[in-house]
Amino acid sequence: ISVGPGKTASKTITVEPDAAALGFVALVREPGGRTWRTTKSVSSGSTVTVNVTLGSGGISA
Repeated sequence: ISVGPGKTASKTITVEPDAAALGFVALVREPGGRTWRTTKSVSSGSTVTVNVTLGSGGISA
């Protein structure tokens, strides 16, 4: 998913059978004091919709 500053993106995926979490990374010019990575726990084999937001504090999912 590609998300611009101040924007939110959403995607629905089917989780792989052996997966326990999804990881997200933000590429930011000045990472100091910002969240540039995060994870979300998932149930293997489930279908989840993830909302990813990139704001002034960094990434959230």
